[in-house]
Formats: sequence, C-alpha cells, structure tokens
Amino acid sequence: MSLNEHFQSRKGILRYQQKTTCPTSASEAYSLGITAKEAAFQTYILLIEHCNDTSIKKTLKTMANLEKREIILFSSWMNFELNCTCSAFYESNGQALPSQLNEIECVHLTPQVNCFLDVFYKKIDQLKQSVLTLGGDDLTKHRRIKDAEVTFAASLQARQICQQLFEDMAALYVDEEIRNAFQNMVEILEKNNENLKNDYTKRVVL
Repeated sequence: MSLNEHFQSRKGILRYQQKTTCPTSASEAYSLGITAKEAAFQTYILLIEHCNDTSIKKTLKTMANLEKREIILFSSWMNFELNCTCSAFYESNGQALPSQLNEIECVHLTPQVNCFLDVFYKKIDQLKQSVLTLGGDDLTKHRRIKDAEVTFAASLQARQICQQLFEDMAALYVDEEIRNAFQNMVEILEKNNENLKNDYTKRVVL
C-alpha cells in the first residue's frame, strides 16, 4: 500500500477542523492524538509528491513510516484503555461507570480544547501551504523540492506541531489519567524527534 493509499484508507477517522467536546477519558485523549497525527501526515504526502530527489524521498518515507508506527502505538494504548473500561463495566455487573470528568469540568474545558485544536489545524494548514510554495512562484509548474535541509525542517515541524498540541492538552488537565495519556504521547515524540535530528546531523556531516 502506498503512503497516499494509507492516508485515503483512514479518511473516515479524520475530522479536520471539526469542533469537539473535550476528551473525558484516557482512551479519548489517545483518539484525539491519533486524529492529530493523521492530519499532520498530510504534510508528508505533499513533501513526497513534490520531491524528485531519491535520497530526500527515502528520508521522507522513513519519517512517514515512523508516523504510522506511532499511530499504531497510540492505537494500542487507546484499545488498552477501552478494554480496561469494558472490564470495569462487567465487573460492576453492568452498572454505568462514572466519567473521569464531570459535566461542569467538560463545559469549562471544551472552549480551551477547541482553541488548541484551532491553533493546531491552522499551523498544519500553513505548513502545507508553505510546502506547496517551496518549488517556486510559477503556479503552472509542478513543484520540485531539492533542498534537503528545508525539506527535513518542514517534515520535522509537522511533528513538533503535534507535540505542542499534546503538551498544551497535558497542561490543561487536572485528571491524572487523561494528563498522563497526553504526556505519554509527548514523550514518544520528544524521543523520536531527537533521534531524527541526530541521525540527520550525522548524515550531513558524513
């Protein structure tokens, strides 16, 4: 399956720029994280489509595959939380389980969550537009990206925009389980971003 086909197959999961209620559980936090990562993944699609340098395209595909592995990881964490919720439901003999957030907390947090998401999607859209103009000002020509440094910076920025969203969300929540879910995603991106930068620096030096 090509990277574009992978993205198209997950269209039903994506909810770009759609208002949402705030996550009320760890599983919903991971779900939001997955959706955000899928949105950022579009940047890789654009970069790969507009790159005619074999070496750079190989690097981009490596980073895109890392995105997919992280999405799979976050999905496994989400499913684990959902299974825990189901187990608790059955152990309580089918009684409704209390939400991790009460209604008042949700009403208070939702505008802030939507604000963070608005900023996130605006940054992703701006990044995609900048990718489309990397090849020059002539709109009649197909964009070609040759500058490895600019390309790497753009692809890394997509990941950093996601990381910033997760950091903002983690700081917003008092509930430990939801906060930890966002922090778990932050830690994965921090570690992998640092590894990507170190690997790229080594290749440039060599």
